[in-house]
Amino acid sequence: MSPNPSMSKDTALPKVTSDEIEEQFDLTHIIYIAPHFSADSSIKIYDLTALVTEKYPSEAFNTRTEELGQQKRVDTPTWIIHDPRFWKQTTLHPGSITTPKGHEDTVMERHQFMISRAEGFVQNSVQYFWRHDKYSRRQLTLWKVIMGEELVAAKYKAPYRFPRTGGTLAVDTRKIDLVVAFMTCIAMLRKVRQNEA
Repeated sequence: MSPNPSMSKDTALPKVTSDEIEEQFDLTHIIYIAPHFSADSSIKIYDLTALVTEKYPSEAFNTRTEELGQQKRVDTPTWIIHDPRFWKQTTLHPGSITTPKGHEDTVMERHQFMISRAEGFVQNSVQYFWRHDKYSRRQLTLWKVIMGEELVAAKYKAPYRFPRTGGTLAVDTRKIDLVVAFMTCIAMLRKVRQNEA
């Protein structure tokens, strides 16, 4: 993939409207990222979509997904990411993912923001960026930029203060590939851990 000349390390973040995040987001999939640390050799991912009927966003949704996350840790995961240190230099490589196949050659141009609370990438000439929600240390939003308009593609929330513990990822797969969403979310969490170290 050739670099996008409009994207540079010093590029400022697009202006976002945090107060309207929930209103413009309609999820299609619910993913649980199991707790993990930088030294872990693998990360377990669970698909909770078929098990959650509670309205999003709501306290009932948060309670249900947290309970399922705790219960699912002893079950066989939907995906396992081996060698999760896939955010290397300027590209993102998925390493080894047990299922689904077809993402072995996924490569995205990385866009590093100067501030520590954001991380971006470009895939198929489309810009995306992860950013902490306003005043929150445990909530992230993945934005997709189309013709200058920012659209919410995914939202992550950790049940505790620090995102290093794992949490729930709500994804709109009409705006972002599911595997790319949780891979880049994990990469963002890794960046947060490194900055807090």
